[in-house]
Amino acid sequence: MDLTGRESVDRASASADNPAEKTRRGGRPRREAMTLSGLHQKFLLYCEVEKRLSAATIRAYRSDFEQFMTCLRERGRYGLASQDTITAFSVANIRVYQYEMVGHGWSRATCRRRLIELNRFGTWLVRRGFLKSNPVGEIEIPRRTRVLPQVLAWSVAEALVTGETRLRNHLILALLVYGGLRRGEVVRLDVGSYLREQVALRVYGKGSKERVVGLPRQAREVLEVWLAKRAAAQGDPMFVSAAGGRITHRVVTKAVKRGARRLGLAIHPHMLRHTYATRLYECGVDLLVIQTLLGHESVATTEIYTRVSAVRQRQAVAALETGAAGEVVTSPTTNLPGNVTSN
Repeated sequence: MDLTGRESVDRASASADNPAEKTRRGGRPRREAMTLSGLHQKFLLYCEVEKRLSAATIRAYRSDFEQFMTCLRERGRYGLASQDTITAFSVANIRVYQYEMVGHGWSRATCRRRLIELNRFGTWLVRRGFLKSNPVGEIEIPRRTRVLPQVLAWSVAEALVTGETRLRNHLILALLVYGGLRRGEVVRLDVGSYLREQVALRVYGKGSKERVVGLPRQAREVLEVWLAKRAAAQGDPMFVSAAGGRITHRVVTKAVKRGARRLGLAIHPHMLRHTYATRLYECGVDLLVIQTLLGHESVATTEIYTRVSAVRQRQAVAALETGAAGEVVTSPTTNLPGNVTSN
């Protein structure tokens, strides 16, 4: 077959399902140009499917990257089209973005989080062969500042629960105070999350990591009453809205604010989790047990509660005054915010 005939066969074999391969001069395949935004979309898909990160984390990653692209668009000389390329992900541009964040007065924690997200994106680009090196590796990321969490007196936390008259709100507050659950963990609970034989809840925390949290009598009794009235299937949401769907994070926040107004205090949902952890520590519960109950990846995260316990501090002062080690203040096991034993 002559050259003309071969070309006609090649054209006939190319179709929408089998497109002809684009090549450079010399017959070498030409790589399609990828925008930086397009690559970040693939990175988010990787985080969602392979890393199994939560929807909230994915949203935060997308928002942080959009802030970076906004900085490039405002600072770029030729508009977004020239900036939305892999070459725009450079040390110089990331430094400009860092200075921009400081100039806008963003907190250290916000700057740190956004740079960490870009660093993970850069690592992914290197692993997938889009970059030879990660430019964020040359940027100094601010150190984390450890702020002591705010906690309530345990009597106040208990009053927050017992004073609630609405059954759904009563149970939500009981799970926050006596189970130490995060707001999102309460939202994701199903009827089948309650392990009746173990008197515990199966909880899905950050990154869909599963843990089992024991419930004391104060939370268990309210939960039993709620389930008796719900009469729902195992796979149904534990808490539903007026429309019949799963509740949102806002419902949990409103339940806490309603109780806070009754007590004349400013309380947010995560403060109850801090109070729960501090109470466990004051009752002499082992730090590793507290770590497991809270679902922390590292015990270093849990160790912060060793610094906020006013009871332990008073014991240390008493030991100095008397010259003897103060006794650890403990409560009966049934009075602990969780079915755990004290040391």
